[in-house]
Amino acid sequence: MWLTVRGFANIINDAIVENVVSEKPSQSQSVNAGKTTAYGGEVSVNHKLSDVIEWFANYTYTTTEIQNDVDPDQDGANVPFVPENTINIGTTLNLPLDFRVITYLHIAGEIYDSTSKSGRNKFDSYELLNLKLQKTLIKRNTKQVDFYASFYNVTNNKFKMPWQFQDPGFSASGGIKAGF
Repeated sequence: MWLTVRGFANIINDAIVENVVSEKPSQSQSVNAGKTTAYGGEVSVNHKLSDVIEWFANYTYTTTEIQNDVDPDQDGANVPFVPENTINIGTTLNLPLDFRVITYLHIAGEIYDSTSKSGRNKFDSYELLNLKLQKTLIKRNTKQVDFYASFYNVTNNKFKMPWQFQDPGFSASGGIKAGF
């Protein structure tokens, strides 16, 4: 079993953030929010149950704050689009012929769409079930080439996002990944 703990701190003195100008029509504006801080940590657990099955889970906590002495409506607000809590839980199946199947549930916490405490909107948390299929084509020493297909939002979960957007639902992508 592997346990990983990570902490982070990001401080930006002149941060540029996106704020909602209007919802209908959908318009945003990039503004200097002043000093922003983001602190947090992540805990990750990976466990190999057998040569065939592994499981993993991780949790990230992030706290953000804007310090803007010029605009009291922004001072003390959260940084937009940054969830306080994010969780991923999943499994990996290592199948014959170098095939892997990775499934995981992604849970993202609530977010805000603006730094304005009086005019911002709060967006609910959401959950997504994702799937990745991978086939190793070449594996020699430190070199590896994999074909993969990723399936995002397998259950077609639709939820409201900022600026009148909605998650597009199910999507897929694929490619070849080479490591040296």
